[in-house]
Amino acid sequence: MKTTWVPAAVQDSILRVASSCRAPEGIAAISYNVLPGWHQRTIIRDIMLHHAGTQGSSQLRVAKARAILGQLAQSARMSDPYGQLLRHEAAVLAQKPASYILGAPLAAHNSPCTFQEFAGKAGAHGSAYRCEADLGSSARDLLTPPALRTVAELSGQDAGSFERYLDLFSRRAFRRSILVKSPRLEAAPATIYPQRMLPLHLSARLRQAPVREGEATYVFTDARGRTLSTRSPSVGRALDRLSAAFPATVPVRDLAGDAPDRSRVARALLDLTIQGRATASAMPLEIGQPTDARPRVWSLARAEAAAGLPGVTSGRRSDDGAGPADRARPWNPGCGHRDRSPPNLGGLRGAGSASKARKMTHPRAFGPIRLFVPL
Repeated sequence: MKTTWVPAAVQDSILRVASSCRAPEGIAAISYNVLPGWHQRTIIRDIMLHHAGTQGSSQLRVAKARAILGQLAQSARMSDPYGQLLRHEAAVLAQKPASYILGAPLAAHNSPCTFQEFAGKAGAHGSAYRCEADLGSSARDLLTPPALRTVAELSGQDAGSFERYLDLFSRRAFRRSILVKSPRLEAAPATIYPQRMLPLHLSARLRQAPVREGEATYVFTDARGRTLSTRSPSVGRALDRLSAAFPATVPVRDLAGDAPDRSRVARALLDLTIQGRATASAMPLEIGQPTDARPRVWSLARAEAAAGLPGVTSGRRSDDGAGPADRARPWNPGCGHRDRSPPNLGGLRGAGSASKARKMTHPRAFGPIRLFVPL
């Protein structure tokens, strides 16, 4: 549930319902924009709102919002901090679909708050903060060890103060917090055990990198270009399977296997998830292939492709797109350079009757596209 993008009265109702309708040991996941990280995005929102106005179609308002931000970014000086902010946000928003622009920067209501303000409102309805829903969203990974020690010293033994200082030091702009109302759950140890990963399914955008003499046996790069290496053959094989299967998932039990160092593989996969390099799912995600005789395409992806969006929404609940700088990637996360392979989008194959294969051409792509996303 989301609270930032609705009026204050509705925010209060969401927290009240989330508490009153929850089982004694149930949980609620609430997402919201958090301060002070959202402050700089408020500047961008004000610019886009002013230029887009409130008149006209949604498509027109989004186009005007993109245009003004792009014009400001191009005319800004790189040496100016304000210009750097504009250029950075313009690059980020260029990769977002129109639905995000309309639902966040151009939303009628957007009320970010501090962590302590959110926790206080939740507490008024009998809920207590437990942790973040996304393992890879921890602000701890954004801070250096000295900064983390400073945060611990400043917050003392106060868990709420610790979270607030994390936001101050990391400039995190978004949270998805887990709320509980059971004293037992609130007081439970916050330890994450690797064996709890075994029933899950994992996906990770990894590419195997060349190994130089004297380096680790297996070397990979993730979606952000960060290097990941290991000398463990079992861990290396697991990462290789994830790389080959992406964007499909692989059962963690299969990745861990029956090797003596199974626990080591599970630990490595947990670390991968916590670092935001892998995504865990309770359900397996099966991916259609370009060789499938009758690929299935869901209506939302068709509509988004027909509208010329920079990417389409897949069953992974994310926009599988990139910015205008790379026209091929919106259609295939694993696609190579435009001269080496045509753009395709790998997505989910969902349950239901198969539809006739649809061949579509995206105006921003370099050739015909086959979409393989769920019905």
